[in-house]
Amino acid sequence: MIGRTKQVVISEVTDAYEALEGAPDATVFLTCEHASERLPEGYAWHGDDARLVGTHWAFDLGARELVFDLAEAMRAPAVLSRFSRLLVDPNRPEDSETLFRAEAEGAAVALNRDLTDAERTRRIDRFYRPYHRALDARLAAHGAPVLFSIHTFTPVYEGAIRPMEVGVLFDTQDELAEGVAAAIRAAGFVTAMNEPYSGRPGSSTRPSITPARTGGRRSSSRSGRISPCARRPARAWWTLSPASSPENPNVAVSMSLDTGCGAACMRRPGVDAWTPLTLNRSP
Repeated sequence: MIGRTKQVVISEVTDAYEALEGAPDATVFLTCEHASERLPEGYAWHGDDARLVGTHWAFDLGARELVFDLAEAMRAPAVLSRFSRLLVDPNRPEDSETLFRAEAEGAAVALNRDLTDAERTRRIDRFYRPYHRALDARLAAHGAPVLFSIHTFTPVYEGAIRPMEVGVLFDTQDELAEGVAAAIRAAGFVTAMNEPYSGRPGSSTRPSITPARTGGRRSSSRSGRISPCARRPARAWWTLSPASSPENPNVAVSMSLDTGCGAACMRRPGVDAWTPLTLNRSP
């Protein structure tokens, strides 16, 4: 054990990820690809990138806090990244054009200017692959039937307002997606299906876990500020996809949650939004 926060046990911390222990009989497994804006030793924010520090370009604001809150409530194990998505984005396939983002808000990202092939490989080997190896190994060992990938997003992106509080993203699991959406609506959230992103084939981000386990379904990410919650409605995003495979038949479904305010807003007084979403799942 590395440390304890509330009732959450941090079992391992590396440059690439931190792992939360969880209960052996937990029914969910949590991941967070954009948990941190940290730059590990050997890297530093350049002056031109100061505008991006503390924003959704560098990480998903509030996502880590939400994972810890959910991990405590669900007694769930988790794997979270410990490096900024601008260093290398673990929520992208390795061949993605935005694995190393070149521009943000119309200006170059200095951290990624003139990257050599050697530096790209170094970042992938040091951060990207260790994160996903840790996730795959722990998920296979734990065998939780439901996986949640936690993200956050802004309610306005490039001038476009996102009116939904919750978007349920899915590919072929229409019935399951509708069931989850109904539970979220019952908790009082404005919910849309496959909006503002889609879970259908052709999305540009990396599968939450290995393609063999998710059937190639993908999740994408958005960001939002966790504070002040009073000035921003809670936002959430669930991605559902079949996750059973001969390699890991115990995994039944993969989901992704994206919220702009974090657990304090998602869990309204007197309302437990998580119980129907985790316990009333379909096989």
